[in-house]
Amino acid sequence: MISSPSLQILGTVLAGLLIRSVLRAFVFRHPLDCIPGPPGDNIIIGNLKQIFSSDPRDFYSAISQKYKGVATVLGLFKERILVIDDPKALYHIFVKDQHIYEETRVLIAGSKVVFGEGLLSTLGDTHRKQRKIMNPVFSPAHMRTMTSQFFDITQKLRDVFIRKTSEGPQEIEVMSWLTRTSFEIIAQCGFGTSFDKITDDHSEHPFVKSAKLLSPVSRPFFLFQLYVLPLITEHNLGTPRFWRRLVDILPSKTLHSLRDIVDTMHETALNVFNEKKEALANDEDTFKTTRKDIMSALMHANSKASEEEKLPDNQVLAQITESSTFTFAAIDSTSSALSRIFWLLATYQDVQEKLRSEIREMRKECEEPDYDRLSAMPYLEAVVRETLRLNTSPDLWGSDSYEWKPERWLAPLPEKLTEARIPGVYSHLMTFVGGGRSCIGFKFAQMEIKVILYVLLDQHKFSLPKQEIFWNNRGIAGPSVDRSRLQPEMPLLVSCAN
Repeated sequence: MISSPSLQILGTVLAGLLIRSVLRAFVFRHPLDCIPGPPGDNIIIGNLKQIFSSDPRDFYSAISQKYKGVATVLGLFKERILVIDDPKALYHIFVKDQHIYEETRVLIAGSKVVFGEGLLSTLGDTHRKQRKIMNPVFSPAHMRTMTSQFFDITQKLRDVFIRKTSEGPQEIEVMSWLTRTSFEIIAQCGFGTSFDKITDDHSEHPFVKSAKLLSPVSRPFFLFQLYVLPLITEHNLGTPRFWRRLVDILPSKTLHSLRDIVDTMHETALNVFNEKKEALANDEDTFKTTRKDIMSALMHANSKASEEEKLPDNQVLAQITESSTFTFAAIDSTSSALSRIFWLLATYQDVQEKLRSEIREMRKECEEPDYDRLSAMPYLEAVVRETLRLNTSPDLWGSDSYEWKPERWLAPLPEKLTEARIPGVYSHLMTFVGGGRSCIGFKFAQMEIKVILYVLLDQHKFSLPKQEIFWNNRGIAGPSVDRSRLQPEMPLLVSCAN
């Protein structure tokens, strides 16, 4: 049992911090009070209802249009939250002065508790050291060595769809298959292992199930993550053992589910790490020549680094489970982007046909184009870019900014946009952010998306089903036909393409 004095001390500290927050909100003037913004629903929850709604795009779009560049929204007890979409300010924040504008304590605290000391949860020199040793394994040169694996895995999914549509069009829950394929790509190319045979009768791997549920299961705790968890980590309140025992005894099924999810992901990552560490120690030369996956390349590079640059085991291990670098980004965000693309292609059949024509023209030259040829397909690139374009500002993108229009990327972009110096690593977009905290695996994600589109669209046509598909924001936007379900789903009518 947890001792009563420990709970009393914790309660006293949290109460004191709460009182301090209330005084700051209602008694003392805040430096951001001079910046306008939308009124909150009430003095307690502010704008949190709009911020964490199932679809907050209209809320942010209205802010962008009304306040032009910068605004404040209100959090719990009138906490001021700065919202910035001015390109020059963003350039300073993400690139020029990134050493001043560190990541929020909310993200750092939450990531550290769930994933350990990986890229998302570290700052300063530690973060820079991790990126320095990891950058080569995400380079275009390394991506070129893995392109054939991307095709091998995706062709298994194509074969499943061929069997399912052999007797005519079928409604297929495409989202789950895309997610499974994303998992297997990261399993083989990222970890050097396999989670899924991409067959109808394959049972779901515990790691796959846990990673898929992490975002929706953790969502009910967003207020705790926003306001309590950072205080706990900053002030070192309680030991890990104390918090683990507290989680175990609290009567919350959702909390216990989240605990089990984190445990499963950590145990799987630990098994992968220990197996690779042993293989590297036993025969370094064989390890280097036979294991080309990202984690193996990282561990080999780390073994050759100087003592000053070498990462400790706990930081290498954290890269396996951490959301933005490997598992979460390669699965949740990429499969979400893929689902959005297939939904849009099912909605705009003319775009789908045009993309299929480009794919078939390329297939006349080669069955499996390499990394460079895939990157040079203009309409495929345009479809991917336009889907990943989240900014819809008419000031930057023109009067058709709210339209999904891949053709915009085949013509000169608006002059205002090119002059704005958008601080993103991917073509005037901030989907992968920019600067020192940009998504290190964005080329991996691009290649995965393009290979899956290339393989599936050649032989299959995708159309909308009878039921409406809408998009829910549960940390990451996902499609659904039932608002009550935690896991995303997207049924589409799949048929053989002419």
